[in-house]
Amino acid sequence: MRLSAIFFCIGFGGAAMASSAHASIVNYDATNPAGTTIILAAGTYQVQLIGTAAGGAYDAWDPWSGGTVSGCDGTGANCAQGWTDRFTISFNGNTTQYLLPSSSYFSTATQALTAYTTSPLDQQVNGGPSTPAPNPITFSLAAATPVTFGVADFPYNDNTGGVSLDVTPMTSAVPEPSTWAMLMVGFLGLVGLANRRKSRSQLA
Repeated sequence: MRLSAIFFCIGFGGAAMASSAHASIVNYDATNPAGTTIILAAGTYQVQLIGTAAGGAYDAWDPWSGGTVSGCDGTGANCAQGWTDRFTISFNGNTTQYLLPSSSYFSTATQALTAYTTSPLDQQVNGGPSTPAPNPITFSLAAATPVTFGVADFPYNDNTGGVSLDVTPMTSAVPEPSTWAMLMVGFLGLVGLANRRKSRSQLA
């Protein structure tokens, strides 16, 4: 094995390990009942709502046709109909909805995003009672797992907008077996090269 190939294996394996720690932006279209599913490696993750100013595709979503807004108070909050950023995270057979403890609807998408990113949240697991949740949200996976991000609503086809989430690993993800294999090949190659050079120097 050439030295360049050995260093390629080590470098590529290291890059694969490092890239697994990068944040991902999940953009969910609220008209899609299936949600957006990604496979996440084992580890602990932080989830933060973001908007278009931070690289997301959406600021908020409206469950009513054409982005209907009605019944808001003088501050544009506590609307009967309007914009929201409540969302769900589903994995391992459980679905948790995250929402504001009080008013969930606002007169503008920007106002909804601001409220959801600066206020405490509640969580409802599998439709159960509301309990306090951290904001940003965190969850842990024991193994590589498909995780679905979406919203709880019906019907979906009259919704407007969507939800954008920043999903960031808080702990180093467990490297995949192929990554370990590349690192081992590179390491063994370097050991073999060093031994060959040592043998040649002794013969000389």
